[in-house]
Amino acid sequence: MSIAVTLDDKYVLERGRVYLTGTQALVRLPMMQRQRDLAAGLNTGGYISGYRGSPLGGFDQALWQAKRFIKKNHIEFQPGLNEDLAATALWGTQQIHLYPGAKYDGVFGMWYGKGPGVDRCGDAFKHANYAGTSKHGGVVALAGDDHMAKSSTLAHQSEPALIAAGMPILHPASVQEYLDFGLHAFALSRYSGLWVAFKVLSETVDSSASVYVDPHRIEIHTPTDFYMPPEGVHIRWPDEWLGQERRVVTLKHPAALAYWRANKLDRLMLGRPDARFGIVTVGKSYLDVRQALDELGLDEAEAERLGLAIYKVGLVWPLETQGAIAFCEGKRDVLVVEEKRPIIEQQLKDALFNSPADKRPVVVGKTDERGQTLLKTDGELTPFEIANAIVSRLGLDGMSERTRQRFRVGDGAIAPADILVAGLQALRRAGIVAAENHAFIGVAPRCGAAFKMLQADRNGEIRPKRQPFARARFGDEHAAAHVLSARLEKRVGRIEQRQFDPMRAGGLKERAQARGLSGRGGRHFSAQALFCLASSRRT
Repeated sequence: MSIAVTLDDKYVLERGRVYLTGTQALVRLPMMQRQRDLAAGLNTGGYISGYRGSPLGGFDQALWQAKRFIKKNHIEFQPGLNEDLAATALWGTQQIHLYPGAKYDGVFGMWYGKGPGVDRCGDAFKHANYAGTSKHGGVVALAGDDHMAKSSTLAHQSEPALIAAGMPILHPASVQEYLDFGLHAFALSRYSGLWVAFKVLSETVDSSASVYVDPHRIEIHTPTDFYMPPEGVHIRWPDEWLGQERRVVTLKHPAALAYWRANKLDRLMLGRPDARFGIVTVGKSYLDVRQALDELGLDEAEAERLGLAIYKVGLVWPLETQGAIAFCEGKRDVLVVEEKRPIIEQQLKDALFNSPADKRPVVVGKTDERGQTLLKTDGELTPFEIANAIVSRLGLDGMSERTRQRFRVGDGAIAPADILVAGLQALRRAGIVAAENHAFIGVAPRCGAAFKMLQADRNGEIRPKRQPFARARFGDEHAAAHVLSARLEKRVGRIEQRQFDPMRAGGLKERAQARGLSGRGGRHFSAQALFCLASSRRT
């Protein structure tokens, strides 16, 4: 028996698996919400408005292409003249029950725009969010962020602006979570009376995946530990301004946290609850953490043996602290991995501040406990940078031979594991003690340059010579570590050159070619080649 498969399945198939892009998943999301409402006996409609901009530059086009499908589901799509007018129109959709003659039980709304659009919507967002949503409506705001300024004049992160508007922020990590978290976002908006922000990155929205599309795939639980007042938390008229602020602070935000807690959407993804070392991460960074562990050769069994656990956060702000504190209990160290500003890290530190000393772990993220940079706050984080941070906290001593091998260069004779561990730690924390006459060399792949990072003084104290090296990536010729430890004998002397340019430094290119170490036409040197050049005796 053959089963017909068509391109329309992504919007018409009621259940099962469908191959979708992230953009198509966002188009399908409001249709799934309508189907859930019909099954619950509600006659709802949908309204979508916003202003295009990467990474949501193709969202309106995808909606136009799916026009007959969204119309069939009573969803109206009207692009805005600009982002704040679109937000104001969506504010209006939550007011239908305030006037007679409504055709629907409620209207669920979806706003979309890129980071600068979020910035210009501050006034509209704040007023609409403080006014609230309707009981059977709800609004989800898709905030398209461009962390690397790939198609923007500025790199941007929308969380600070959304926090200023008092909007809970969800950060999905996959196309499947676009659908699952999306349905939870509408339910959260209805329960709490708040607009809910939905962070969108190009790495996810431009990706594709085979996902489950059953609108009843997720089960929504109503909180049992939150008292909802008889007058509720939804939009009303007349309303007084201070009353709106009071409801947002004392009722709506606690209601949002209660919803997230009841549905257990922040989860332990790897390891055991009693692990000694924890990683708290979110969204794209969660996938980067898993990639970093893979590069280190740490599978689930090895991670459990080392006492490593991962806690994945879905609600960036406000942080659901009961689950986070429970995860941190018994941990020695907790590493928070997130891109840009330390939104989760600061909330977690605040939540743990008054905990008993014996139950309060060391929490590090952007900086370590000494105030030294650990994970950068600009650009984006790479798996290599995250792996470096993990190794700097865990060390290599307790890891398997397979993992240690990945941090050795060549056959392991060049960078012994114990020296390499010291080098990795030194890059993150200046001030550790190392043996005398060691220098640490950072290698920048694909640019033919080596930078002298640190130099041990006579007392073995590590002193930084250049800013910490943090931009290398996995993928050099032998997937070797890009941070090397070179043991220099006294007769070699100090390396005078701060930068090695194989095209200009006389004799270096020829010497490397004679050893068979250069690559890419002599313009690029592997980590092993740069090590040899750096540690060669000067003649």
